[in-house]
Amino acid sequence: MHGIDLSVPKGQMLALVGPTGSGKTTTMNLFNRFYDVDSGSVTFDGVDVRKLTLESLRAKVGIVLQDSLLFTGTIADNIKYGRPDASDEAMVNAAKQARSMILLLACQMVMRHKLAMSNRSFRLAKSSW
Repeated sequence: MHGIDLSVPKGQMLALVGPTGSGKTTTMNLFNRFYDVDSGSVTFDGVDVRKLTLESLRAKVGIVLQDSLLFTGTIADNIKYGRPDASDEAMVNAAKQARSMILLLACQMVMRHKLAMSNRSFRLAKSSW
């Protein structure tokens, strides 16, 4: 990869879209320092990412991969995965920013009602979301 220059205004999102092999995953791996560049640099606001702690860098960059993955636990646990000590308010704000508030609202509705399915039934405890 050569000569990539991206400018994303603060608070905005960037989508990398392209055919297989075009460098989308490589770019995100470099952004997040899953590995470092061999030459050149990756900078945020003019600061080389190698000068940032991984914790501070990854607190500012998020990745949504093509393959969705939910970890064992609650939806809240999954939203708080990168920051397990986050408050519920911070979790809801993160969900809003990720445009997944509809999922939270649906889960709240499910919490208030028992679901019965034709072959089995289950209950969601209030702590399940």
